[in-house]
Amino acid sequence: MIPKKLTLKNFMSYGEEPVTLDFEGMNVVCLSGDNGNGKSALLDAMTWALWGKTRASGVGAVQEDSLIRLGATDMEVRFEFQLNHDRYRVVRKRKKGKGDWQLAQQNEAGDFISLSGGSQRETGAQIIKLLRMQHETFLNSAYLQQGRADEFTRQRPNDRKRILAEILDLNRYDRLEAMAKEKSAENKSQADEISAEIAHLLREVDRKGEYEQNLADAVTDREALAQKVQEQEQGLKEKQEHLETLKAAQQAAENVGAELARMERELAGREQERRTVLAERKSIEGVQAQREAILKDYEGLQRARTRREELDPKVVEFEQVSKEIAVAVGVLDIERTRLIGELTGARKTLVYQQKQEQETRQLTLQIAALITETAVFPSLTEALTSLKDEAEKVSSEFADKKQQREALLVSLKEQGETIAELERPLSQCRLCNSDLSGDRKERVLKRQREVLGELETRRDELTQAGRDLKLKRDSVRLQLETAQSRWNSLSAKRAQLETLQLRHNDLCQEEHDVAGAEKAVATLGKRIEGEDFSQAERIRLKSLESRRQGLTLVKAEYGTVSETVQRLKGAEARYQDLKTVDSRFVAVSKEAERLSALIVEGNKERDETLTKQDGFRKKAAGYPQATLDVQTANQNWRLSLEDLNVRVRDVERFTDTLARLEASRAEAATKEKTLKQCVEARQCYDALKMAFGKKGIQTQIIENAALPELEDEANRLLARLSDNNMTVHLETTRAAASGSNEIETLDIIITDDAGTRPYELFSGGEGFRVNFALRIALSRLLARRSGAKLQTLILDEGFGSQDGKGREKLVEVIEAIKEDFDLILVITHFDELKDSFPQRIEVIKDAKGSRIQLL
Repeated sequence: MIPKKLTLKNFMSYGEEPVTLDFEGMNVVCLSGDNGNGKSALLDAMTWALWGKTRASGVGAVQEDSLIRLGATDMEVRFEFQLNHDRYRVVRKRKKGKGDWQLAQQNEAGDFISLSGGSQRETGAQIIKLLRMQHETFLNSAYLQQGRADEFTRQRPNDRKRILAEILDLNRYDRLEAMAKEKSAENKSQADEISAEIAHLLREVDRKGEYEQNLADAVTDREALAQKVQEQEQGLKEKQEHLETLKAAQQAAENVGAELARMERELAGREQERRTVLAERKSIEGVQAQREAILKDYEGLQRARTRREELDPKVVEFEQVSKEIAVAVGVLDIERTRLIGELTGARKTLVYQQKQEQETRQLTLQIAALITETAVFPSLTEALTSLKDEAEKVSSEFADKKQQREALLVSLKEQGETIAELERPLSQCRLCNSDLSGDRKERVLKRQREVLGELETRRDELTQAGRDLKLKRDSVRLQLETAQSRWNSLSAKRAQLETLQLRHNDLCQEEHDVAGAEKAVATLGKRIEGEDFSQAERIRLKSLESRRQGLTLVKAEYGTVSETVQRLKGAEARYQDLKTVDSRFVAVSKEAERLSALIVEGNKERDETLTKQDGFRKKAAGYPQATLDVQTANQNWRLSLEDLNVRVRDVERFTDTLARLEASRAEAATKEKTLKQCVEARQCYDALKMAFGKKGIQTQIIENAALPELEDEANRLLARLSDNNMTVHLETTRAAASGSNEIETLDIIITDDAGTRPYELFSGGEGFRVNFALRIALSRLLARRSGAKLQTLILDEGFGSQDGKGREKLVEVIEAIKEDFDLILVITHFDELKDSFPQRIEVIKDAKGSRIQLL
């Protein structure tokens, strides 16, 4: 990949006005400027455009929105690059909370044709597939970031092989080893499960004799219980027959009691009759004492009745006219009621039409409001999906940082142990057998303490990064919960919108004539108020009322006579009573004597019935105990019957079990074959686990392929840096302190004019040359192994530890290797280095932001 053109807008320190950096015609170029002016931001723009990551991405949970220049709301990066003679363009944009990512390829006509995926994730995957390089591979090959030149060499010897394996992406073998372990564990688990099942089946088969004995015992118990149930059933039947006899006597006693109650009621009735007869005789005597007054009232009643009969024809005529008037009034009332009914119906129709019309208008407004409110539902759905992806990403980053910190704590512990070992009074290092006499020990200790300090700094950075990621994770989860709640609310409103639209369609299909209904109500109200109905009947009513007026005096006299008849109407009854009581007096006296005799006879019959009831009660005295005996016998019979049913089921169950044991024997034989297959599969996966492990294929790749290639390339570069005075050798084993075994390691042994020494004993400038040579060698090695050609090399501030001569050597090396690369970009702020390169890009910064000048 060769950069061709980079354009930035509002990215980090770059301002609103787009800044374009054209790499055409450049080979070795110096990117210079004061610290903070935005030199490294240019490289961040490239990595953000290609992978969505920057320098900060590996240190903390920095959100993409934080890359937007302070005060701006959006940013954009356009990056064009060449790959295998083809030119590509990546455009990445970002607004607050939303991004866009596009990939295009230039055709022969010079136009860019889109290669973007359906989503930003798919576009990112397309870019990685095209470059054949992840962001981490780029950082470890083409891009030597500030402060990371010694990332490989500064590690402890025991960790260098692990770091090299990570750089070479040998962790895929770790994944294969993990898969082999998982498969082995699965087969072991399956084998253990099958073994347990076989053991269970065989234990059941071994109990065949026990089940046969259980079956025989169950058959014996079943026969004995059947005999017992039969005997208990016969005893229960006898007790039930005795209970029926006692129950009949109890019923007879109850019947006699009912007869006694009837007699008591009859005697009470006769006593009441006698009291009534005596009261009647007393009443007769009172009527006979009022004889003269009764006769006088009876004569006055007869005179009033005679006069009323004389007035009856005229009164009949008056009543007939009144009835005809009532009929006429009724006809008018019926017509009025009919019109009022029509008016009520018309008003209801009017109200219904108005309500329908109003509901239609309200539904129109509600539907419009809901359409407006739910318009954001698609974008909210997309935002919810984005938040879920971001939550998953932040959780993954948090777990990664936690794992890095745990690994770093192990390194801190080991570094502390190394320093403690070196602080002991030794003349030779027990770790690498190096000479520690003189001031060499202090130099080694100083270097190891510096490494410890760097590890502690890294630990603090990872701790802070973990806190930041946790805060971001909590924030994203809160946003996700809020968005989910809003999404649920809008989803419910979308359903409400559909319901309202259906109702609105129904209403629109109905006819609404509010004006016609209002006209009908007004017409009917006017007719009722103006009495504009039944005119013929009104004329007839007026004539009838005139006839009734002439009969009013007759009606008044008739009323007076009728009042007299009414006042004296009881006189005739009293007159008849007087005639009746005279003949009734003798009969009433005889009836009183008869009832007295019947009462005496009834008392005698009641006493005889009481004696009969006592006899039946004595016969039924044992009924409660007999009832209890029947209940007890019935319960015992049912319990025995249940026991019999249980034993019957036991016989069936033991018979089924014996049949099932034969099937279990065959099933155990089948499972034995499956168990053998699981054991053989586990042995195969255990062998693969050893092959894919750290001491298998990975060691062979590192020791037999990667290290020789890395060592040759590093020595070629180191020879240029040191005038052929330094060579590097990578040792993978060394003798242990006891001398009997070898220890796996990755020591960097350097030979110069002073002899052969470990890397840790060299000065900062010398160490940097080794770092630089190994780092460039690693870059080429990694690029070749990823399938990509290393055409671009970016060096970010790597000269601070070099003296003037050392920096000159580095410039010479860069000059010597420039033919190996299409573009070498050196980032520095040292003035004495700026003029050492034929081309220079100066980055300056003012109030409008960072900008560039080509010098």
